Amino acid sequence: MPEAPSDVVRIRGALDAALLDLRAVQDSEVPVREAEPPLARSVAQLYQALASTHDATAFRLAVSEAVRHAEDALLPLQRSRSSDPAVLRSVASLSDAVRTLSGPVRIPSGAGFDLPGPRKGAEVVTALVGEPRLLELRRPVLEPAVPVAAPEQPPAVTVDPDEPPPGAPVSLAQLLEEATAAAREEPLPAEAPPPRLEAPPVDPHALEVELFGAPLSEERLRFERARHFFEDLGTMGLLRHPDGGGPWRGRAPLERRLLARVDAILACGLDVFPQLVRLLAESPLPDAELTWAAILLHGMIAGDDMADEVVRLVHVSDASEPATFDAVAEALRLVPHPGVEAALQGWVRGAEPRLRRLALRALAPRGRLEVGHALAALDSDDPDLRAEGARALPQALGDLDDARLGALLRSREAGVVEAALQAALLRRRPVGPKTALGLVQEGRGAFARAAVYAALAATETAKPVFARARTGAKEPVLAEALGWLGDLDSVDVLLAWLEQGEPAAARALQRLTGASLSEALPDPTYASPEEQPFGRTFRPPPPFEVLSDDAAVWSAWWTKHRGRAQPGLRTRWGRAFSPAALLWEVDEGPFGPEDRTLAWMELVVRTGELLPLHVDDFVARQERELDGWRRVVGATAALQAGAWRSRVGS
Repeated sequence: MPEAPSDVVRIRGALDAALLDLRAVQDSEVPVREAEPPLARSVAQLYQALASTHDATAFRLAVSEAVRHAEDALLPLQRSRSSDPAVLRSVASLSDAVRTLSGPVRIPSGAGFDLPGPRKGAEVVTALVGEPRLLELRRPVLEPAVPVAAPEQPPAVTVDPDEPPPGAPVSLAQLLEEATAAAREEPLPAEAPPPRLEAPPVDPHALEVELFGAPLSEERLRFERARHFFEDLGTMGLLRHPDGGGPWRGRAPLERRLLARVDAILACGLDVFPQLVRLLAESPLPDAELTWAAILLHGMIAGDDMADEVVRLVHVSDASEPATFDAVAEALRLVPHPGVEAALQGWVRGAEPRLRRLALRALAPRGRLEVGHALAALDSDDPDLRAEGARALPQALGDLDDARLGALLRSREAGVVEAALQAALLRRRPVGPKTALGLVQEGRGAFARAAVYAALAATETAKPVFARARTGAKEPVLAEALGWLGDLDSVDVLLAWLEQGEPAAARALQRLTGASLSEALPDPTYASPEEQPFGRTFRPPPPFEVLSDDAAVWSAWWTKHRGRAQPGLRTRWGRAFSPAALLWEVDEGPFGPEDRTLAWMELVVRTGELLPLHVDDFVARQERELDGWRRVVGATAALQAGAWRSRVGS
């Protein structure tokens, strides 16, 4: 028969809820900042009790301390006599805790708890390198904290200057009479000069304090340093996010500095952690960067108390603010704590839409989301939840049959159709490319970017469909797709579109020809026959930071070099297409997350291998993933260069 839950476990959960409830107090007369510290210390002592189940004396001492702190938290709440619902809930939880824990309390078995102990974890950990990892520290139990803002003060009373003062009005004649009478009064005798005082002796210590301020205590100094590192951590988290500009490896130095800030905060001591969390209450608006930093920091340290603090931080974050939602979701994706993943798995199965959305966003790139949860979100009436389900679907795990895919591909929502197309490509299901090509044939290639996905998986049978599509009106999505397609018959149409002012045509021409034409170098020369355009062996194109938008420049180059082009071969970057071109795009090319993701999808389609590539993750993780892709591409080197070969359906 399973053991009944211990009162300590139940009460700890109830006090956790009471701690979160303090943020919901609306009554400005309630001293929430007075109640929060002892309530947090009571929860910490219950953690200590659960960490001491092997020692009855230590367990009972921790429970006794928890009761004392609960009484300290209860007193100011009761004294306020508030009828605020959040206060009433907290008072009920604290009263129950004091009543229950004051009597005999059964010691639960230590199984199922992961909490710090006197000989558990490393006293000194090695510095973080490359990416976040889980740290096993020898440490005390974490004192939980929630950012509780100071109660709002009553609004200042304003006086209308145009409103007459109370009492009977005074006439001008009366005022003149009073002034005349005052002028006739005898002047007051001059006051005697004040006595001369002797200057007091100089106090060097007082003078030093006046000039330089009072010296900080060691505790305050550690917190101020930790605060500086914490704010840096939040800023660096924002800066490292891919923005589409610059080489992706350029983020590595910033990521090293970011992890060094985590090391520095840990060196300041874990007793600063609650104070850092409380900093979140100082901002008048939701602080996405510091919330990200707080979740990352706690989620990198082993122990149930740390995972629970991550959960608290999620609950107190303002998900209605898009920047905060994105920051929280990204931090949950990056943290290595298994307890956080367990919480995410619970949320994705739950009924609360905000937590489900966060779980979908975080679990999919972690490779831990089951496809059924993404599909359940897609069936929701909540548009935000549906959007997260669509975003998560391509990377969700599990089989997705053609009937379900077909239903998603017939959706009227472009986001849902695009997600289904991506999921079909990554699973190499023919229904995806077939649907995308059908949309191009219907003249709807821009819907859900279907033309691009059709091009990624195109075989020679797709060439006539695209040939008819490019005779219609120019479209940015179709221009982009023609670059991915690799059919040199598209060059003349793209030149005409460029002349009509379509900027996507220049990028498509570059992907086809690799000419890298710019205003500074409109007619490049080639030093050797191997460098000439349209060879059969892949070579990276010359750098192309800024492409020329002059159609005449591209036309002149094409006229000069089109004789070397081999009709019928699929072409990429001015060379016969091969997976090596795609590897260059995801590895060394000057591309942002979107283009690198498309190149990764095409790698899956052309090689038949489904290896991950998380283009917005830490550089160290991407390097490991690219090592796997280099092996795959090396094994497919024998594929015929320029072939219209796809592994969809194989």
